[in-house]
Amino acid sequence: MNGYKKIIATRRKKMNVIARFEPEIALDPLLKTYSGGLGVLAGSVARTAKRMNAPLVSVTILWNKGFYEQSIGPHGMEISYPCYDYYKEGIVEDTGIKVKVQIGENPNVLIKVGLIKPEVFNTVPIITLDSNIPENDDLSRRNTWVLYPNDTGQRLAQEIILGIGGVRALQALKVPVDVYHLNESYTVLAGIELLNQRISQGESFIEALERTKQQIVFTTHTPEITHEAYNIDLMRWMGCFPNLNKHEIAYLGGDPFNHTVAALRLARKGNAVSKLHAQTVEETLAWVKNKCPIVGITNGMDAEYWQWIEFKNARTPEEAEKAKLHYKMMLLKYIETQTSKVLKEDVFTVVWARRFAEYKRPWLLYYDNDWFERLLESKEIQIIYAGKPHPADIGMINVWNNIWKKSKEWQNLVILPGYNLQLSKLLKGGTDLWLNTPRRPREACGTSWISAMMNCSLVMSTRDGGAIEAIDQDNGFLFGVNSPCLNENEQDSKDFADLKQSLLLAMDIFYKAKEKWYQMALAAKKRVIEDFSTEKMLKEYCLFLYK
Repeated sequence: MNGYKKIIATRRKKMNVIARFEPEIALDPLLKTYSGGLGVLAGSVARTAKRMNAPLVSVTILWNKGFYEQSIGPHGMEISYPCYDYYKEGIVEDTGIKVKVQIGENPNVLIKVGLIKPEVFNTVPIITLDSNIPENDDLSRRNTWVLYPNDTGQRLAQEIILGIGGVRALQALKVPVDVYHLNESYTVLAGIELLNQRISQGESFIEALERTKQQIVFTTHTPEITHEAYNIDLMRWMGCFPNLNKHEIAYLGGDPFNHTVAALRLARKGNAVSKLHAQTVEETLAWVKNKCPIVGITNGMDAEYWQWIEFKNARTPEEAEKAKLHYKMMLLKYIETQTSKVLKEDVFTVVWARRFAEYKRPWLLYYDNDWFERLLESKEIQIIYAGKPHPADIGMINVWNNIWKKSKEWQNLVILPGYNLQLSKLLKGGTDLWLNTPRRPREACGTSWISAMMNCSLVMSTRDGGAIEAIDQDNGFLFGVNSPCLNENEQDSKDFADLKQSLLLAMDIFYKAKEKWYQMALAAKKRVIEDFSTEKMLKEYCLFLYK
């Protein structure tokens, strides 16, 4: 604690700040600039840093259409892209500043720099970048429409806007940055821009690289380091590497250019987001020479935002049960308005809600469909799904639609569209059990289990990500393999067999030992409030990363 206070005091005195580059940020349901856990974490950090008076600013793209809006039509999930004007709505203020970047053959793409003031969402200042302005051609304007497009050229254009444009925006605003914090490899071009500026001032590549490293830290949020790798010639043509030759580019990221590898070579220090993730990253990247040291700093969540007040105040099993019943009734009322289904407050309620991705295995609960239908037939359980697949992920859209079709057959099975911050908080307050099913070791940390436990929901999770640091037999349920199998089908089968037993155990406690259930729920709340808060996470960032 003393070390943290000293660092913050020193930075205040110097008037220098930490600039966090965020591909997405979840601040409020009104602002559609996020898709999942990465954005939720960024929002928690922005709010918590404001309360702690930490010298942070966030830099992100102002996504005009966001990820997408999700609804249910006659044939299943439907996608739409309404456009939002956050300036007109009074959320974002125009700073009057525009910066210029090159994208492809256009050297004059203008980026409008906006600001979300701290009082809007009670956060640190959020600097926004937007190319959808009249001065740009139609193609350039589209680059800040949609978050995570399925188009390589547009994705690289967005990385230029966020990385190169973000650095230039900070400089145009005269923000005295001490540390550039690159969150995920999507932001690596911020480091490239700092390197480029030193080279353009006459420094050699090696000299510029060593000096640039002193300004950069990097957080990797995924074990999937092979995905962000692109052809160097394409990236050079796009304008990603001003003042760098092909040999220097390959020295940083290889050919094809791997964004994660480059970020680890551009940073003085890096971090993974859980202890297991740190181990996975070290094993996966053992072949990478000249990478920075990597520490494990497990994610935390912001209780001030995510915890309902009744759960904060609950001290006894009776108080916890009363709070749970109140929010379960709110959740069931919401479900009735959305689906016309009337669920029961005294029935064991399970929620699976997060981004629909293959490794998160939303289908694991019905891996054996006959068993799943017998479970539903018993009427001792009601299951609620929510979450969004990537709009280009046909496989996961089909999984979503399959669950929707099943829900039409079963009264006690529900899938809810429009998963956002508001619905997520309602689900965590109203569920008895939060189900987490990623395939080990594919989940870097996960964050939804943290805020679920804050609201006296017990978590049942595979032994993956950060959940294994928090959950034990006294506060939740772990299931599945202790180490990954060579064959994914074998691992899925073993995890499902263990899930069945764990679920039956949980139901037995819920129905036959209710006081024990809520003792476990209170222990779960205590565990995450003490050890998995964003406050603790930020203190560790200051001590082990920013220092």
